[in-house]
This record gives sequence, C-alpha cells and structure tokens, in this order.
Amino acid sequence: ATLMFDDVKVPADRLIGPLDGGFKILMQTFNSERFLISNMAVALAKVCLNESLEWAKQRETFGAPLIKRQVIRHKLVDMNTAVVAADTFLRKIADVKLGL
Repeated sequence: ATLMFDDVKVPADRLIGPLDGGFKILMQTFNSERFLISNMAVALAKVCLNESLEWAKQRETFGAPLIKRQVIRHKLVDMNTAVVAADTFLRKIADVKLGL
C-alpha cells in the first residue's frame, strides 16, 4: 500500500528537525543500519566458520577425517581470513565512529 500526502501543511512546532532536513537524517540512519547489518553478517560468518570446522573434524571420507584433507584446510583458512578481515574492518570503523 502507498500512502501519500500532497500539499499538507505541517505546523513549524511539529517538525522533526530542520525544514527540508529529512534526507540528511535518513542518510545518517542508513549508515547506522548498514553498520549494524554488517556486524550481524560477520557474526553469522563466524558461526558458519565454526560449524564448518566442527563438521570437517567429524566427517570422515576414505577412512580419515575431512579436516585431514589439505584442500579442506585451505578452504577453512581462506574462510577464516575473510572473516577476520571483515571483523577487523568493522572494529576499525567502530573505533573511528566512537573517536577511539
């Protein structure tokens, strides 16, 4: 459903923020939302990495745990590198945002 208000008069004492300043407020809100969503994505990636590692330790192929396969270890290391890089990047953003 779409709701539109055309030619509506809003009293000055009922404005939220300065006149015509809504776009700037909206963009600032989007930046915070993007940061929070990015943190959730990194947290989920950490969980996925840990689950993958546990699975590779438990799953056996050709008589040996999957973790013993070099290609699997390489994939897990690559996954860990990406997760750590994303986490470090977000922590740096948080430090800058908080002025640390």
